[in-house]
Amino acid sequence: MTTNEFSGQESGDSPNERRAEWERFSMTVLNGNGSGYVNVRNDSHENPGKHIYSVHVANGRADGCSCPDAIYRGAHCKHQCAVEQRPLVLSSADAASAQTPCVAADGGEVIGK
Repeated sequence: MTTNEFSGQESGDSPNERRAEWERFSMTVLNGNGSGYVNVRNDSHENPGKHIYSVHVANGRADGCSCPDAIYRGAHCKHQCAVEQRPLVLSSADAASAQTPCVAADGGEVIGK
């Protein structure tokens, strides 16, 4: 492992971990109904709007992604690595996935637990 001079974090040796460090990503944590998803847009790409993928987070780990690398190759892709390298994003999505929606006994509005 090496230490990233910009973030001070240790980096792994896999190509996806390295790419997750140097490519620019924008992330949006989705909320509601215990989603646990993060939309990840690759801002380093020439056309970022065509490179937005959803990463699923559960139990403190990015465990799935909608990108071709994750789907067709079964890889722990750069999008999953990027989410895991950002502790605030990871913990926010993990907290969203742990929420269990509740319904009021009188049929009222849905409220969080």
